[in-house]
Amino acid sequence: MRARTLRLAALAVTAALAAGCGSTPAATGSDGVCLIASGGDPDSAGRLGCRADYQLLASVPLDASLPGATSVKTIVDRANDNTLYFQNSKRYCIH
Repeated sequence: MRARTLRLAALAVTAALAAGCGSTPAATGSDGVCLIASGGDPDSAGRLGCRADYQLLASVPLDASLPGATSVKTIVDRANDNTLYFQNSKRYCIH
């Protein structure tokens, strides 16, 4: 069970990193089109389609030991067929 949880966590991190690059069709819009409306402020998103989507949800880490680093927290909803969500990390800085 622990190994499966670790694999899911690794998958979520990989998807989040790939989403920032806009290169994984499963995690991002396949054509690089933004999926969050301009000026939107969602609690989370199921996919990130462009860098602006990522930047809208990203925040600086609580530990600023890596200058300029940003990240988007992810949630794997195990009760809902392992659905992946990208969390608004500015609004929910701790999860």
